[in-house]
Amino acid sequence: MTLIKNRIEKLLGLKLADTVAIRSRKFRVCVDAVNSDDCIALAELFRALNVDFLMLQNDKYGIWNRTKKDGFDLGFIVDSNSQSLSVICEDGTIFGKDYILVAVADYVLSRTPGNTVSGPNCTWALRDVTRKHGCQHYTSYVGQQNVIAKMNEVGAVIGGENNGSVIYPEYSNSGDVLVGILLFLSSLAQKLCTVSQLRYSLPCYHIVRNQIDLAPNIDIDAVLKKVMNRFAHDNSAHISDVDGLKIDFPDRWAYLRKSATKHILHVYSEAKSYEHADDLANQLLQFVYNIQKDTPLFKANTVFTFI
Repeated sequence: MTLIKNRIEKLLGLKLADTVAIRSRKFRVCVDAVNSDDCIALAELFRALNVDFLMLQNDKYGIWNRTKKDGFDLGFIVDSNSQSLSVICEDGTIFGKDYILVAVADYVLSRTPGNTVSGPNCTWALRDVTRKHGCQHYTSYVGQQNVIAKMNEVGAVIGGENNGSVIYPEYSNSGDVLVGILLFLSSLAQKLCTVSQLRYSLPCYHIVRNQIDLAPNIDIDAVLKKVMNRFAHDNSAHISDVDGLKIDFPDRWAYLRKSATKHILHVYSEAKSYEHADDLANQLLQFVYNIQKDTPLFKANTVFTFI
């Protein structure tokens, strides 16, 4: 318990932890921590902040329905190893893991301007928010250690990936769920708004996530090379082959990256509308299919997410 107590004290001592505003809001929070490593510490943090919370355990309604049904201000989902965070709005909708970092960065940059860093598969919304505050956003390789290395290189004040965990050097040089929750609540408390209102105050993008299960005989690097050549003469496209293939257009982007453990090609695309993001994704999927259409190239498993 001493370690947890010291951790809570360090969190509450952060300059941007507005404990007064949070306590005055008297938030009601629904939590699905699935017996995470930080479950006890999270409960202690909420008690210190005067947050009324309910920890769910195999709840038949689910956190989405429970949050809306019982009038909670928001919900949090923390994975078992405390590496991933999700936020549920008061109406039961998903805030979006990418947007947790965006919301926290908007709050942090409004008080301590500085650079930001995220991976190539993260939303442009962080870039937009960073520029709004007159600061510079940088892209790292995929992976927390790569994000941290880039943050150290450019002296970033905040960064992260698309898993909802926040890297805030003032507190720690690694991703942390609790500091993300604390700064998220600080922003929400100061703005005197609902979670859904906070979400829609941020730049709005739609992201589509696809994966292509390739046949074992397919050379994924060769596929990526052909995709790159397809857009090489497009003056509107900015292409980077660092850590996969990233294609930035003025109003949308696509990112293709092979899995490190399976014969899978991940395809991400983002735009201001779901239709535009989905259209770009479909173009890429069809192009990959046509590269060797006589070969059983893939069985496409497509997942789309509004973030």
